[in-house]
Amino acid sequence: MYQSRIFSIKLCLLIQYFVYADSQCPSNFLKGPCSCIESNSSNDPVLLYPTVIESIPIRSKSIVCEHIENSLFDLRSFFVKLSAIFTADEKRINVTSFNDFLLHNTKMKHLPRNLFGNITFTTIILYQNPLLTSIDVNAFNNTRNKIEVFRTVNTSLSDSKTLFSLIREFTNLRFLSMENDKLKSIPD
Repeated sequence: MYQSRIFSIKLCLLIQYFVYADSQCPSNFLKGPCSCIESNSSNDPVLLYPTVIESIPIRSKSIVCEHIENSLFDLRSFFVKLSAIFTADEKRINVTSFNDFLLHNTKMKHLPRNLFGNITFTTIILYQNPLLTSIDVNAFNNTRNKIEVFRTVNTSLSDSKTLFSLIREFTNLRFLSMENDKLKSIPD
């Protein structure tokens, strides 16, 4: 009886290892306000959040954080823990490189320095975050050379000097869109 339980436990752990080894997201970590969009066979965008005007495409291997009601939620700690999990698994190539990050419909007020830890994204979308008033100029330090698309829609971002200092650091930026934010000017 004892040996069959040990065998069952070992078998379960082995199955979880192989499921995780093929996965791009840690299966037990992304719960609550953040989720990971796994790869799909066609690699077509998954369309999320259809609105009257548009749908926002989110590609595979992306992270979506949404409906965060606590304005003090520590998103940085979340990404630091996620980074530690990925860094521990050195066998996997590009494990910390993701396609899209979508922050959707939250009550967050500020995005702090080094927000993503060592995780990188090519697209950052801040969508329907009406209380978001500021982003630290170093919020995207480790991902700034990877960002190709930066988009904000319906935020309260208003510090154009800091925001555009941040955007100037995006060396691979191909698309910038800022819609219905609180910006009053664009600096030189």
